[in-house]
Amino acid sequence: MLEALTEWMSQTHLYANYGGAAPERSGGMHASIAPYGPFPTSTGTVFFGLQNEREWATFCSEVLEQADLAHDERFTPNFKRVENRASLHEIIEQVTRGLTSDELITKLDAIGIANARMRDMFELDRHPQLAERNRWRDVQVPNGTAHGLVPPFMPVGMDPQWGEVPTIGQHTEAVLDEFLVSSTESVKGA
Repeated sequence: MLEALTEWMSQTHLYANYGGAAPERSGGMHASIAPYGPFPTSTGTVFFGLQNEREWATFCSEVLEQADLAHDERFTPNFKRVENRASLHEIIEQVTRGLTSDELITKLDAIGIANARMRDMFELDRHPQLAERNRWRDVQVPNGTAHGLVPPFMPVGMDPQWGEVPTIGQHTEAVLDEFLVSSTESVKGA
């Protein structure tokens, strides 16, 4: 996992090491690309990111409906958008707040801009891709049943073995017996 996350951070790592300073922390936004991150709509939040000047020009004309903005000196090229992120976000949010998440996603999809809907935990539970890929299993827990995710990697042809989740202390004696330790000895050593 560390290696995967480190690779994911490679652009920011290179920016810091070869740009002379670490980028400012940016929360859900990208430290060196703008616009890139979460934007509010009238019904939720949509994440999107523009990767190049072609996408910026198309975004200005098709989503913001302000084609001239693509040539505004404050926002061209990308490093200017990053420097003027607060002003840029004000302009973008004036538009996105007037759209539903579905409307914004439809516009972004139509012009090939990467995007994703921000979901709460209940929406994650109903995510169509997780259902399509059969990623959920019901697991017995002390007070009923819980919905759990299959591990992200399983060898081909294997299905995880889902045993009942034990109650606190249910297997203490068996574990201590396995290590030839009595419960009295384990209390003294604690």
